[in-house]
Amino acid sequence: MLRREELDALPRLGWAADPTPVTPLPDLAEELGLAWLGAKRDDLCPDLHGGTKVRKLDFALADPRLVDAHEWASVGAIGSGHLATLTAAAELGGHRLLALTFWEPLGPWVFDNLAFTASGPTELRYFSNRVTLALRHPRALLAEHLGGRAVVAPGASSPTGTIGMVRAGLELAEQIRAGELPEVDRIYVPLGSGGTVVGLSLGLGLSGLRPRIHAVSAVEWAFARQSRLDALAAQTVSAMRAAGLRLPAHVDRAPIHIDRRMLGRGYGHPTDASLRECESLSRFDLGLEPVYGGKAMAALCADVSDAQGERVLFWHTPHRGTLPSSEGWEQRLPRTLQRALHAAEDGGARGRIGRRRWIALGGTTVAGVALGARVGFHASVSGWEGHTLFEWEGAVLAAAAEALVPDEPGGEIPGGVSPDDIACNVDRYILGMPDKMRAEIHGLFALVEHGTALDGNVARFTRLAPAARREFVEGLARRDDELGQAAKGLRDFAYLGYYQDPRAWPAIGYGGPWVGPVPGATSRYDSLVAPPGAVPPGVTS
Repeated sequence: MLRREELDALPRLGWAADPTPVTPLPDLAEELGLAWLGAKRDDLCPDLHGGTKVRKLDFALADPRLVDAHEWASVGAIGSGHLATLTAAAELGGHRLLALTFWEPLGPWVFDNLAFTASGPTELRYFSNRVTLALRHPRALLAEHLGGRAVVAPGASSPTGTIGMVRAGLELAEQIRAGELPEVDRIYVPLGSGGTVVGLSLGLGLSGLRPRIHAVSAVEWAFARQSRLDALAAQTVSAMRAAGLRLPAHVDRAPIHIDRRMLGRGYGHPTDASLRECESLSRFDLGLEPVYGGKAMAALCADVSDAQGERVLFWHTPHRGTLPSSEGWEQRLPRTLQRALHAAEDGGARGRIGRRRWIALGGTTVAGVALGARVGFHASVSGWEGHTLFEWEGAVLAAAAEALVPDEPGGEIPGGVSPDDIACNVDRYILGMPDKMRAEIHGLFALVEHGTALDGNVARFTRLAPAARREFVEGLARRDDELGQAAKGLRDFAYLGYYQDPRAWPAIGYGGPWVGPVPGATSRYDSLVAPPGAVPPGVTS
């Protein structure tokens, strides 16, 4: 049986050294018909303003790669608790933090974390959504370094960070055996990046306990799959073995049930049930927020008919109280984020029209209205075969790739991939799309090529200098009209064409697709592996 002291001998920073208390909630247990109900109070962790994130960072940040780095980089929503806790850790250790952020629905909890993050030793960069962020900075999700900065995994849910939650599972088992709480039948905990749930499952399993862990998803299905949790569990066990821990040949885990009922509209969106439980739990001095803890408590309350007479633990994960912030923190935000916040507060996000509809509409309007004298297309692409796009459209795409993909517009693209290669890659990719969608994509290129006229620019897009092209696309992408939607589509195609090229994979930290089973293992997906020499339908050599 693994003991907490064995994990304490591994490299760690010494945070969350003492067990956090368990608060019994007898009145609420009686209301719900439970034999026992309590809350594991990670908000009372004394370090870094508290919260479960401290446990993962305790181990993750002890990695020499991060200890020795002057600057860190990590990803999260604008109101990310992970980025707020990481900011506190950076300030404590004398580090700088690059926070790559994306939009989420606003609420007091968002402003609390955002204000604290912006007040610390942190540079924020803002992207309108997770897809855009991933396209622009895949190394922040795939690699260990980003522009000389050491990358901290989202939510600190790396295998090393997850060890901190294995320790939490062992801690809880010790508290149960010491009589501080009964052996519980169920544990309710929010599911985000996955490290908290996986670590608890491993720690409790290694202690010999098997409560059912209800992982209440606060993220969409693609980010909350059982296979993803299984992979993280396997990686964490491997990391523990590599650190010298003696584990059983087969590590039993406490069972995990992924509960997606409370997600609502998606990540960051509160639900009526989660808001209701936040208000209800305030009478017990439990400060829930509605996008993680509130949803977990809503799931607990929804299950009371099945849990009658059982002993249930709620894992309370957020930081403690209101975080401090400096005066004028808003001025430290990127201008794009300032504008987005003002637009949201003013209701400016209302009335947007879908990207495909605008592209289809704009392709026949802007291209015709822009400048009649611009109808000639003379740009070319080397090696162009034109499976789907006209050569001038490939030239627009190559011009966008030259401006957007390198670190500096017009600079060298890592991996030796040329802008023309990117255009050819996208042309082949579009080949498999429905005819209607391809027609709309044609309109996208016309919009961008001639859209410069609406800004009073005589030269069309392909004839601008690379720096001017980047400025033009990034400026348009901030608009809510047809040009803005077309610019975003062109930008996404440029990155897609680069990232699908195998020569780019080493530069972005991608190890390549899985092409077969691990020796000695079986998988239901083995049959999906294409035979040697196979090519997708419609591709010609």
